[in-house]
Amino acid sequence: PVTARTLETVIRLASAHAKARLSNVVEAQPDCEVAMDILSFALYHETAEQKSSSTDSKDTEKSIEVSDEEGESDVDDVPEPSSKRQRTDEQEQDKLKSRVLMELNQNDGFLILDDICQDIGDRDNVSKIVQLLVSEGKIMTEENDEGKLDVYTVSD
Repeated sequence: PVTARTLETVIRLASAHAKARLSNVVEAQPDCEVAMDILSFALYHETAEQKSSSTDSKDTEKSIEVSDEEGESDVDDVPEPSSKRQRTDEQEQDKLKSRVLMELNQNDGFLILDDICQDIGDRDNVSKIVQLLVSEGKIMTEENDEGKLDVYTVSD
């Protein structure tokens, strides 16, 4: 649906294009067409070539070729929607983050890294989660005198 706001945007873009052409008159063919192309790119990330090729054939490509100065071409993949596995991994990561924070809170905001989530066999994963929480500013780490990593919660 075309809203009043969208229509106003098209009018402003077409007027700007006419001014760029040094014309006092907004014309349908160059100005409104370019305005619609700009709007469709801004809203749907479609270019005029993609629109015309998608209406000609049902085949839509999931990559865009960009040629550099030397004539070589690079292919940039359009990001795919996150898969169920990625969502599951993110959920597991969020659960592990919550668990690390909960264990720290249960131990007065301090634990040695080796004591966090001891039942999890993949210690690298626990270390990655701790580093992720450090980068988010939720916890701090510091090497103790024994060479082990102490983990602290950040107080607000």
